[in-house]
Amino acid sequence: MPKPMAICIENLDPKPREPRYLRCVAVVGRAPGLRLDMKGTVLWKSDDPSACELWVSADERLILFRPEGGVPATLRRAGRSLDVPCGKPVVVIDQDQVDIGHRRLRIHVHGYAQAVAAPSP
Repeated sequence: MPKPMAICIENLDPKPREPRYLRCVAVVGRAPGLRLDMKGTVLWKSDDPSACELWVSADERLILFRPEGGVPATLRRAGRSLDVPCGKPVVVIDQDQVDIGHRRLRIHVHGYAQAVAAPSP
């Protein structure tokens, strides 16, 4: 059975008084959990419209999912990039970069989470 995944989301261009790193947990499946809004801001268990979702698949992979109507998002890895398609899960690995709007975020994968908790600096 898949388990929640501990990750950090690094803001590559933080504004003053904005944390550079957020400790987060990606939950299993598409239930409301970790999401990114239209500006790339992290949301937690929110029903607000989101640009992308981050969740754990049945085969224990971290997934970036762009719902229909989400703003464009780009996944960058090792000098390559992918415009994230709507409605198709994209596997995220450690050190991948996700660009949403003007925000650039790097994903750090730490392994299984001991507990499910809201994002924190």
